[in-house]
Amino acid sequence: MKTTLGLIVALLAVSAHAERPQTDGPRQFIPVAVSGTGARGTYFVSDVRLLNRTSESVDVTLIYTLSGSDGSADFSVAQVAIEPGHIAHFPDIVRTLFDRSGSGTIEVHGDVLVFSAIANQRPSGIYSQSIGIASSSDAIGNGEGKLYLSPVTGPTEKRTNIGLTETAGGSGKVRIGLLTDFKSVAIAEIEMRPWQHVQISVPLSTGIFDYSYVADVAVTEGNARVLAYASVIDNITGDAMYIAGTTAPARRAILPVVGTVSYGSNSWTTAMWYNSVGFQLNDGTAALTPVTFYPSTTGAAGAIRAFLYNASYGNHEMFSVWSVREDITGHVEVEMPTGALLTTRVCTGYPGTRGQAVDLVPIEAAIGSGSALDALRVESSATFRTNAGVAETTGTDAIVRLTLLDAGGSNRGEKLITLGPRQHLQLPVTALFDGSIANGRIRFEVVGGTGRIVGYVSVIANASGDPVMIIAR
Repeated sequence: MKTTLGLIVALLAVSAHAERPQTDGPRQFIPVAVSGTGARGTYFVSDVRLLNRTSESVDVTLIYTLSGSDGSADFSVAQVAIEPGHIAHFPDIVRTLFDRSGSGTIEVHGDVLVFSAIANQRPSGIYSQSIGIASSSDAIGNGEGKLYLSPVTGPTEKRTNIGLTETAGGSGKVRIGLLTDFKSVAIAEIEMRPWQHVQISVPLSTGIFDYSYVADVAVTEGNARVLAYASVIDNITGDAMYIAGTTAPARRAILPVVGTVSYGSNSWTTAMWYNSVGFQLNDGTAALTPVTFYPSTTGAAGAIRAFLYNASYGNHEMFSVWSVREDITGHVEVEMPTGALLTTRVCTGYPGTRGQAVDLVPIEAAIGSGSALDALRVESSATFRTNAGVAETTGTDAIVRLTLLDAGGSNRGEKLITLGPRQHLQLPVTALFDGSIANGRIRFEVVGGTGRIVGYVSVIANASGDPVMIIAR
């Protein structure tokens, strides 16, 4: 067990911990954090930011467990006090805060909004993936079904790693399988220890083209509770896409932005991987998923409804799904039946892609008047630029205020926008504040109308052109 001392934001207090700290309050997990070398000349580091949205100072405990370690005995602890409205920023957190290297997982105790991304510095610039923040309720135990991951692809153009994180201090056996030939074929069985993190490289056969699989994860013995994720990495650029494991329940959700756009010499397209677990297993429950595209300019008036069937992948889905050829953006409402899996990425380049995963946002996460959403990691500098986007989800008008706040919570600029029914709008942060800012955030608020919204920011590395998307929460 190791502790760390320093001064971050207001205070970083450290005390000796003979036992792993526990809490009855909020527990959040960064399923993977890293500072170290990867395959094919990559070097990955984790960036973490914590926002205190309350009106009082918040004490936060961060617990790092090195990959492969028993987290009940081998862990590092840091404690930080964050003032109201402030953002605590930990660049390369594994090395700079915990004085460790390699990979592992971080547990966060405290009422804060957590952001994490893993960046890969290449000669051509920075390539990043946003890491999904999980809670205890996202984990599964023995007899509680499976977590599914899609796509698992490689090894010619891409490669895939699968990771597991134990969240409850239990132990047990976890099986990882690939769905192929109408059955799940085991590729690994792993003995998990308390709060342990494990990551494996998925063995896939070499071919002319990469085939996309679905992986399933189940706890088969013991009292362990686990999260699962996949990281799909482009073999040329080193750009990675993070995919959180899901039980694939029936749900309505929003893809906050899709499109096909020409920007300079680049053509950005929307790639989609769609799978039905029932189709993969041939169990008679293959899924048909309605997907409705709402163009940015016309919203509900220009809606195009289509369907995704059984198993498909397309790198130009604006045309193949909705028959749209011209430059166009918008958002999508998805009606996911039980067992349906959908992963979406806005990307450019071939061979050698860069892009951002576009996470599904549950329809109930959209906010109306009286509520607010925040998106962290906003930067406008020589290194990064930021766009902010918002979509209306109910079919009524909404007046939305976007506010740019710096790391200390000061207002640096704001803008009112009016969205028609199911309209989408994206604008640069320079429309709010035409100056430099680092470690900022955008606050999204509905201040008029009866509409409801989802919001996001897209932070683009200027040298590589690689974006990372942060969903406002």
